[in-house]
Amino acid sequence: MNYTKYLATSTIFLALVLSSNFVSAKKSSKAKTSQAIKALQEPFKFRMSKKKVLKLIIKEINAKYRKKILKANRATKKDEIRRKRNHVIKKLKKNVLKFDGKNKSWNTSIIDDQFAHKNYESVIAYIDKNTQKFFFFYKNKLYKIFISLSRNQFRGFNFAKFQMTMEQAYGKAKEVFKKGIAGDTMLHHIFWQGKENAELWAMDKTDVYGNFVFILIDSTLKNKVVKSRKNRGVKLANATTLQVNPIVKTVTSGSKAEKFKKKKKDK
Repeated sequence: MNYTKYLATSTIFLALVLSSNFVSAKKSSKAKTSQAIKALQEPFKFRMSKKKVLKLIIKEINAKYRKKILKANRATKKDEIRRKRNHVIKKLKKNVLKFDGKNKSWNTSIIDDQFAHKNYESVIAYIDKNTQKFFFFYKNKLYKIFISLSRNQFRGFNFAKFQMTMEQAYGKAKEVFKKGIAGDTMLHHIFWQGKENAELWAMDKTDVYGNFVFILIDSTLKNKVVKSRKNRGVKLANATTLQVNPIVKTVTSGSKAEKFKKKKKDK
């Protein structure tokens, strides 16, 4: 079975989990994670320019709507689909943004903890029916892809079950904790290490936005972004009101945060 095609014809989350059946059991967790990252990422490559990424997204949109046009049996229906396609492409081009401190439309959003202003950072936001993808750039190089997953894709899942299911397929995830504004230790994200400095992150944003998210990251470039933010004295877009995104809560039973709270209580 073609792995990429399988992802395209199934929900992303379930496809990722089931795809482990198509990877040799002898392969390491890192190899399985790399396979998952590749499937989620294609045809985009880290360090691509905005121009190249935009061109590939438009190609993807045209292919998607071409199939719908071919299936339509009336000329009026075909024209309606073309208008929708053109609207999506127009909207996409408007969502090629530099974070220069002027455009603050994304400062309170599902990605408000993913970027900083005045640090050579920019984004392409691709939003269509059942699609929310954000391509982040540093000095015109793609270093991060943020994929929002609809809660409808995994009804009955909380983040603990989400994490457990992913770990059954790709091995134990590393948990990253940070202190919230009230000083509480909270789970910020979990991640799996792939090959060539690639990482697959998962975050819980269900409390406010109703979504789990996957984030594909070139860790080498990410470290440069973080260092540049520190050197330039800039903070995340949501940092004026939040230190750590409060919607990311620790729900994993037996996690380090739970043990930390229990130990504190016992004292």
